[in-house]
Amino acid sequence: MPTSILFDETRISSGSMNRSEDEAIKVLLVGHWTVRKGFYLALKAFQDILDPQKFKLIHLGLCTDPEIRKLSKQPNSSLTLLGHQPHKQALETMKNSDILLHPAYSEGAAYVILEAMHAGLAVVCSKNCIGPDVIDDGVNGIVLPDIQPASIASQLQMLESDRATLVGIKTCASEFASASLTQRGCAETLSQALRALDVS
Repeated sequence: MPTSILFDETRISSGSMNRSEDEAIKVLLVGHWTVRKGFYLALKAFQDILDPQKFKLIHLGLCTDPEIRKLSKQPNSSLTLLGHQPHKQALETMKNSDILLHPAYSEGAAYVILEAMHAGLAVVCSKNCIGPDVIDDGVNGIVLPDIQPASIASQLQMLESDRATLVGIKTCASEFASASLTQRGCAETLSQALRALDVS
């Protein structure tokens, strides 16, 4: 479970819950920039399909790919690289974003999804992570049918064009995390699992 849940039970509310209609949607990628996390697919959706006036793609974490770093420095690039941030600052970055995009090919847990829900972000993720275990698709997040750029773009476009739905998902994500993704909730889940295994 994320350390932010272990040490901070208070609700982390998003500072961008009600972004104005003319503001670009901030889409956040978090973690080491790798093929496994699907970040190249996300970037392709932004480059080939999405309107750069309506979306900003922000990467938080280490990126060692020289081509990606070069791309981010080009004029009018749709990608911003923030690099590594201390945990507290990273949570602030989350609170100032709208969507966590996590189109991973494979992922052990992706605790960042839980932290993003606590921060009031709408999570858009693949089926290949913890997302489907905590997301009620279309209610407190979105689980992608596949991780093709067209599918990624389609879901992001839907949320951008229907800001009421976006705000509703963000609100539900925050409320779900505050009610269920807590120290008590995690302890109860662990206790139930141990009882089911008959571990004394």
